Amino acid sequence: FDLNLTNQGTINANAGTLSMQPTSTINTGTIEASTGSTLSFTNGVPAPYNNAGGTIKALSGGTVNLQNGVYTSGTLTTVGTGVITASGAAVLNGLTNSGTLQILTANTGTLENTINNTGVIQIPSSLLYISGGVTLSGAGSVLMSGSGQIQQLNGPGDSLTSKQLIHGAGVIFQLPLTNQGTIAADSSANTLTLAGGTT
Repeated sequence: FDLNLTNQGTINANAGTLSMQPTSTINTGTIEASTGSTLSFTNGVPAPYNNAGGTIKALSGGTVNLQNGVYTSGTLTTVGTGVITASGAAVLNGLTNSGTLQILTANTGTLENTINNTGVIQIPSSLLYISGGVTLSGAGSVLMSGSGQIQQLNGPGDSLTSKQLIHGAGVIFQLPLTNQGTIAADSSANTLTLAGGTT
């Protein structure tokens, strides 16, 4: 829809699915999904979401789907069983994640700049790209499973500095990696592989 959205209050999905497809968004308030409801950013093309000073939240039992947009700054957070999912090549740029953030199975997501992760980023048989110099900071973790992968998006110039726990099973592939935290293959009977020039 040809709509430029500025939200300074609260947008709440509380009665099923609320789809948002603005041309651009500035959010200094709260955009959230309540129990049993889904808030979906359904972008046909990568739309910009400026979340500086704002919060995108999945309340317990709620789901927020970040699809094919560029989500910059602010905070992603969840309560209880709430989950925020990323799909359709969503880009997460210089933001804070303090909840459960999942790259949907068979989908891709991209990290840019510094990600302050105090929650968990889940990569279940999905692909997480690293674009440019990315730093993962905070007391959170990255949990890989199945055929989950972390790798470069563009090649030279893409690198990851991890200051937290990356664990589970999957492949970290062709990615210059500076580890200042912990990398642990702790999924029983499965393998976490560093391959293809990862350092």
